[in-house]
Amino acid sequence: MPVFEYIALNAKGKRCQGIIDADSMPVARTRLRERSLYPTEVREAHSRIQEKKNILHFFSQTRLRPKDISLITRQLATLTGAGFPLVTALGSVISQTRSTPVKRTLSRIKDAVEGGAGFADALDAESGTFSPIYVNMVRSGESSGTLELVLERLADLLENQQALKSKIQSALAYPILMALFGGLVLFALMTFIVPGLVAIFADMQQELPGPTKLLLSISEFLKATWWLLLPLLASLPFIFRQARKSQRLGTQVDAFILKIPIAGSLATKLAVTRCCRTLGSLLANGVPILTALGIVENVVGNKLLAKSIAQAAKAVERGDGLAESLASGQGFPDMALQMIQIGERSGSLEAMLEKVADIYQNESQNTVTALTSMLEPIVILVMGVSVGLIVLAICLPIFEMNQLIR
Repeated sequence: MPVFEYIALNAKGKRCQGIIDADSMPVARTRLRERSLYPTEVREAHSRIQEKKNILHFFSQTRLRPKDISLITRQLATLTGAGFPLVTALGSVISQTRSTPVKRTLSRIKDAVEGGAGFADALDAESGTFSPIYVNMVRSGESSGTLELVLERLADLLENQQALKSKIQSALAYPILMALFGGLVLFALMTFIVPGLVAIFADMQQELPGPTKLLLSISEFLKATWWLLLPLLASLPFIFRQARKSQRLGTQVDAFILKIPIAGSLATKLAVTRCCRTLGSLLANGVPILTALGIVENVVGNKLLAKSIAQAAKAVERGDGLAESLASGQGFPDMALQMIQIGERSGSLEAMLEKVADIYQNESQNTVTALTSMLEPIVILVMGVSVGLIVLAICLPIFEMNQLIR
């Protein structure tokens, strides 16, 4: 449905602006008048983008970012907690935001709610913009009459996830950037500089030392195939993502990731944090455990753990305990299983799941700090050793020539 931007006067003659969904321009004007708004200007929202002729900006802003969803949720939680009706809260958020995609999305949701649809159904109709956990928690909040509490918990959940993600990205950015830059420097050195230096010794028709021959062979290989190696290296992340999408191959890749020293431990802790935080939030908001496990299976982020959760769901359906069911699979740490078992026995499973998530989130941050402190000296050491070997391979023929002169 087209989205129209409007400038109008309200019943008190005050100027206001916003956006509205309608099949056509006349329908948009009619709907505005039904709201006691008298439009002075109405135009399609996309026309402004066309006028700016900023195609890259348009494509980069067509979907809501996790940061946008987190901010929207916090604003809605604050407004509904203060006693605002949901439609009024949506209208207030729409009027405050400057992002066109956010305005379009919230306007469609607001119109659907005004038309009699449930808030969860309106969110679910946004073609994957809102995750299953988000939709199901809102649905449980609507059915129990605690929507403001659910939105508050969702806002906390999304903000925790964003904070953890930001910390990991900021911690790993410097060593990864340094490794990439160092790799490019070594590649340029081996491809363009070394061949010219070694060619001097080759022209003297002197037998070159073994390390120099090896260096020359590597240099010639890189010089002949750099046009193929660079696109291949650049496409590795894409190939890795595609491999993980395959159920069988993705499970094997994720199982291998969990076995990598330090990095595998970090991946396990992050997955357990996401799993326990999501499951605890869903159960605390009245979502049935089988439905909650089905949602967690899709958001855990590791196919091996997802497989264990799917098997656990079947066992829980038969009447087994959650901890016992998860223990029969692979990937979950013993401490997490023991704490979940204690939570089941004490009747405080939701609180225990939150505690497990807090513990493993803190451990994840500590692991990232340790990994970062190790990566930086390792990158520097590898760079230093590589440059040293190159210099040694170049200097060996010079040393041999000096011995022959003497």
